[in-house]
Amino acid sequence: MKHFLTIALAAIPLTCASPSSTTTSPAPATADLGLSFATAIRAPTATQRDRSTWERIYLAHHYRGHLLRQRREVHSSHVYDIITIAKPDRKEQDIYFDITSSFGHF
Repeated sequence: MKHFLTIALAAIPLTCASPSSTTTSPAPATADLGLSFATAIRAPTATQRDRSTWERIYLAHHYRGHLLRQRREVHSSHVYDIITIAKPDRKEQDIYFDITSSFGHF
C-alpha cells in the first residue's frame, strides 16, 4: 500500500497537468476547469477510496482555502462529486469532479 500511494502521489502532477486526461471533451480553458458540469475534472482512479484521496490532493495543489462541504449529483447520466471550498477571500467556490468511472467501486 505504501508503494502504491507513493506512485499515485508521484503521478498526480503529471495527470493534473494534462487537460485532455482530466476533462471532458472539448478541453475547456484552464481557468474554467472544474467550475461546472461541462468542465468537471475526471478523477483518474479505480476505487472510491482512491478517488477521495486524489480529489483532496488535487484541491490542495490547485486551490487555496478549506473544504466546507461535499455533495453528490447525477447530471446527464454522469455522477459528480461537487466539493465546496472557502477561498482565502471567504467566497465559496464549487469544484466539480466527474466520478462516473469509479462510482460504486470500493
